[in-house]
Formats: sequence, C-alpha cells, structure tokens
Amino acid sequence: MDAAEVSQFSEDLTRILNYFAVIDTWDPGGDLPDPEVRGRLGPLRPDRAQMALNRSEALSSAPEVDEGEFTVPPILRRGPCGSAEEA
Repeated sequence: MDAAEVSQFSEDLTRILNYFAVIDTWDPGGDLPDPEVRGRLGPLRPDRAQMALNRSEALSSAPEVDEGEFTVPPILRRGPCGSAEEA
C-alpha cells in the first residue's frame, strides 16, 4: 500500500471502530426487535434436532465435484503482493 492508501485505510478503520463504540453503549435490556423488523421475520419455529445430509447426498446435486468436495468458480485471486483481488 502506498501512503495515501494507508491513510484512507486508517480513516476507514477509525470510523468503523468508532461506530462499534457507539453500538457498545446500547443496552437492549431484553427488548425485542422493532415490530417492523419482527413482521419481516415471519413465524418462528422451534428448533429440533434432525439428521443432516451425508456427504454423498449433499454432493449428488452439485454441478461439479472434485475429490469429494464442491467445485465453485473462483471469485478472488491473489495479486502480486499476495493481496486478494476480484477475479
């Protein structure tokens, strides 16, 4: 990173950390989300244990499989300095 990028990154990180400090001051006190938000959640169901898919069942509908794992297209690649860039 050059000096301008370091400065911008530092400013961005400071804003993020300051926002977390504001969030940390909030005490929900057991309050539920706003009714507007609750309405979007829909009815809640009780959690219950159930059997998960085994590997072969999970992979049976995958478009591509390689050595027993899902194959997905890359979305990031490594730049010249090892940093992640969009593919």
